[in-house]
Order: sequence, then structure tokens, then C-alpha cells
Amino acid sequence: MIIKVIQSSVIFLLVSLATNHCIAQSTINAEEYEVYSDLIKSLDEDNETSNLVIKKQTYSEILEGIAVKYITKKLSLDTKIIEDYNKRNRLESEIQNQFKLKSKITLVGDEIQEILKRPQTENDLIEAKSWENFRQKYQTFSLLTLSRVGFNQEKTKALVVYGYQSDWLGGEGIFYLLTKKNNSWKIKKKVRAWIS
Repeated sequence: MIIKVIQSSVIFLLVSLATNHCIAQSTINAEEYEVYSDLIKSLDEDNETSNLVIKKQTYSEILEGIAVKYITKKLSLDTKIIEDYNKRNRLESEIQNQFKLKSKITLVGDEIQEILKRPQTENDLIEAKSWENFRQKYQTFSLLTLSRVGFNQEKTKALVVYGYQSDWLGGEGIFYLLTKKNNSWKIKKKVRAWIS
């Protein structure tokens, strides 16, 4: 009886630790919001007056095999930053409006699918008004996506995917490598992650 109680307690403890680790890992921290904010500021010249629409769920795709070799070579990365990036991007995380930006930020979830209905046929694509409707509703050109941020051990380098979509055949995602200097993040290198 005592052994069963101990076994149950150990199993409960292991499940609790695993769950807490997943929850802690899926929470976006303040350092990541600093990277997001500095990256967006450097890419958006009108950041004081612009409207930004950002998808609530992070872009989540881990780097494996040939992709790791390609990104590592193109961005001159060490394996630790890739490991941290992959660890953070195993699951989607929910983005909160904790950006340090002057832009108006609108976070959108699944409700965006009502506006952006994907065309089923080529004729639907020609007649699609979904992106026009998106621009009218939000007064902006593109829907933005962000991955979680991977850091090197010293927290002086950051790797993130920034994506934008402005039409069904008009968008791309880019891996940005940023470095921290004087308490702000600056773009050092970039390479395309995806294109549509």
C-alpha cells in the first residue's frame, strides 16, 4: 500500500513538473517583447502612426536537418541559439500586447478566418475580396506573424521569424538575427524562411 502511494506521488510530481515546464516555456517573456519591438521599429518607418495587425498565435515550426545547416551557415549561428529557438517554438504561444511601440496594435485569432476566407478555385482567387475587406476593417496592409525568439546563452543574439501576408500570393517570412547593443536590438543578418 505504501509503495503504491509513493508511486502515485512520484507520477503526480513528474506530471506536474512537465506541465509547469510546458506552461513556463509557452509564456513569452519580456526579453522577447523587446526583440519584437526593436525589430518592428526598424522595419516599420511609420511606427508612430501605423496600425499593426498581429496574429495572436506564434508562428511555430522547429528547424531540423538541412534547414538547420542552411540557417546556421547563412546567419553564422552557433548550435545553442538554434536549440533555444527550437525549444521555444515546439508549441504555439499566445502573444499579448506587451510591445513597446507607438503603433496601434490589434491582435487577431481565429476570427480573422471569417474575413480571410481562402479561395477554393482559381476563379474564386480572381474574385476574392478578402484582403480588400481586411485592409478596410483594420486600416493596414498586412497581417503579421511572429515566432518565439531563440537566444544565445549570453542573451546578446536573438533569432526570430517575422512574417507578413498581404494577399494569398503576397507574403513572406524572414529569419532575423539580431544583436543587442546599448540595451537595444539591431538587425545583423536575415534570410528568407518562406514565401507565398
